[in-house]
Amino acid sequence: AILFFVGVENCICSDSEKACGVSSNNPTCTSSSSRIRPPLGRPLRPTDLPQPVVFAAFESNSTVTLPGGIRQDIASGAVKQINNFDDPNRDDVLADMAVLPSAVDRPSVERLLELLRNYDDWDDDPDTVDGMATHEMFVYNPTLYGDESGIKYRDADPNFVPARKDLRRKLTEIMSPYLDRVLTPAVHKRYPKACTSKGPERTCKPCYSLIRKYKHGQRQSHATHHDGHALVTVVVSLSDYGVDYRGGLYVSSGFGQHEFLALNKGDAVMHQSSLLHGVQVYDVESDPAATERWSWILWYKDSTMCDSDYGYDWFEECASQGDALCQQLHATKVGATPGISNGEAAMRVLELNMQAADGGSGESAVKIARAYLGQLPSVLPYDVQKATEYYQKAIQSHNPDGHYGMAQVLLTGMTSDYA
Repeated sequence: AILFFVGVENCICSDSEKACGVSSNNPTCTSSSSRIRPPLGRPLRPTDLPQPVVFAAFESNSTVTLPGGIRQDIASGAVKQINNFDDPNRDDVLADMAVLPSAVDRPSVERLLELLRNYDDWDDDPDTVDGMATHEMFVYNPTLYGDESGIKYRDADPNFVPARKDLRRKLTEIMSPYLDRVLTPAVHKRYPKACTSKGPERTCKPCYSLIRKYKHGQRQSHATHHDGHALVTVVVSLSDYGVDYRGGLYVSSGFGQHEFLALNKGDAVMHQSSLLHGVQVYDVESDPAATERWSWILWYKDSTMCDSDYGYDWFEECASQGDALCQQLHATKVGATPGISNGEAAMRVLELNMQAADGGSGESAVKIARAYLGQLPSVLPYDVQKATEYYQKAIQSHNPDGHYGMAQVLLTGMTSDYA
């Protein structure tokens, strides 16, 4: 990373000094710039930036007994997803997660890594979240080697399929015992209402299993997102924090507020799709070129055959109870409700996003603002003043897209329509 600072000199001022060099007797305040930073005596470098903040707000530690008598430690935590501290009449909205230390033993991780490091033909299609090359490979998904349009091209190419089948077989031999004895039972125990209370045909199952790699000079990030396609996600780290990589998987209470999970080899984290998260891998300072982070990712769905999508009812109950995050997420799923018409779905999406915006969801507020400006399909009339009101709601919820949208309105002169 290269940072450019124009016309900024080293200076540090007391709190009473409004700007460096303005009404100041401080000899280090020699710049007319209002930017304040410590006196380094040299230009700012990437290593001067703040270090990754490690998530430490775990609420409890416990040990659960899984089938077969396996005892697994679990550290539970919660992350603010909608921060309503500016409004005392509304509660913050939280999403929970849990870390399972040493869910997979280190010898098994090393066996996986030996196989993975000797394979070179990783998928490089654009990621659905941020468009970056994926650098991943599915160990299992319902459409492997099929004719479906969404299949990865290497899984349809006879030049790659034999080697991939062999690698998948070897990986599965190592992974299956942990899936059957630790990870899936832990998911069922953690989320019984979502995973085991809807009948045997809707018991949570890992329908997608994949390996993803992040490496110096290749992909080192995955933009902030919700796992909208998974009821529960499990990520098993195949790398050591602070040794193989820094940063890594982060949980987010906003698009700029990241706290990283210091996961070591074999540690697993599980969460539902309500958790906002992403990945940012920073180089290891002692040997940047050696930086790498490998992860084994599982996406669970409430379908034992992995052939049905019940996402339309994942957030229905909590949305009806006024949870703004559930309303925001349910709006992305309600259109798949069986029997609903396109018109009914459009009105329900609009209603849910308006409710979520009123409850503090900045993301929903931005969507409604854009709809009022004709930037998203909607029955709403073109109304700049209404768009401005919703951008203001987003700003109050500390959503940066609200600021960006409001700036667009001002810069394009739209406000003159009602000023």
